[in-house]
This record gives sequence, structure tokens and C-alpha cells, in this order.
Amino acid sequence: MSEQILQLNFRYCGPGNTYQQVVTILAQVAANAPGLIWKTWLINEREAEAGGLYLFCDQASLRHYLEGTLWKTLCQHEAVCDVSTKCFDTLNEIPLIALKRWLERPPS
Repeated sequence: MSEQILQLNFRYCGPGNTYQQVVTILAQVAANAPGLIWKTWLINEREAEAGGLYLFCDQASLRHYLEGTLWKTLCQHEAVCDVSTKCFDTLNEIPLIALKRWLERPPS
């Protein structure tokens, strides 16, 4: 079974710095999710859009996260709307070309 990517997108109400304060608090809760390898927070303040990319060790861990309280709380929050998610398998057989290039010649 391959690692799984969860792509989350949503619109938020209020200033971007408020969103950043809230997700800073949620970061520790998200970090403790079983099977979560990493998460990247996303924001586009100009469009009031935010989201995240999550890498889970397997599909069961991703599904468990989507059924959990943190997820349900986010989706039902009054400042959040137009929530969309997509789940992807990873192609582990394809090398990480960009990472290899960066390791060979770090940007200045």
C-alpha cells in the first residue's frame, strides 16, 4: 500500500493573521494524528483561501483523520466554507528530481 496525500482547500472569513494564529494552535493536534508523516499549511490571503497538504503512511490513517473530531470541527467552523478535499496515492517509484537538484546545488 502506498503513502497517501490529502489535499485540503477552503475559503475563510477574517484576516489571514487570525487564520495563522488559529492553525498555530491546531498544529500540535494535527502533529499527533496517527500515521501523519508531514503536513504543509497553505494560505492565499488575497483570495481568502487556505488549506493544507498532508502525507499519511497509508489509506487507513488518512481515513481515520477524515473521520476524527479535528476534521469535523474544521469543516463545521463558522469562519470556514467551500471545503474540498482530494486524496491521492503517491508514486514512490519516481525519483524526487527537484530535491536531488537542490541537494546537489543549494539555492543561494
